[in-house]
Amino acid sequence: MKRLVVCVLTVLSVSIMFNSCSKDQVSFDESLLYGTWEQIDGADTYYYKYISGGTGKYWFNAEPVELARDITWKLVNADLTITHKSNDGTWGSPEYYTVTSLTSTTLKFKDDFGGEFTQTKISK
Repeated sequence: MKRLVVCVLTVLSVSIMFNSCSKDQVSFDESLLYGTWEQIDGADTYYYKYISGGTGKYWFNAEPVELARDITWKLVNADLTITHKSNDGTWGSPEYYTVTSLTSTTLKFKDDFGGEFTQTKISK
């Protein structure tokens, strides 16, 4: 009987330990992303247009919008993946970020290499 009690307590202790180690998932409303965003990085300005359904466009500086490249994006909880498509659309280059803040006017996110980025919504 004593052995059974020790086994039950051990299983309960391990279960509680694993539950306490899991982090809470932060979730953001992806519809707040829909629209055109501006990201200033030194002398360069990048523009992202997030469209519902996970598609969009990307261009920079004074480049005409007609030359914008296609992107796909996905937001799951706080994980943002942006895939930049090649000019001919035959391949994509995914980039992975963690969203730290998302409002109707500001998007803040970071990468695993210490980069922190801020985008400001300029149109819907």
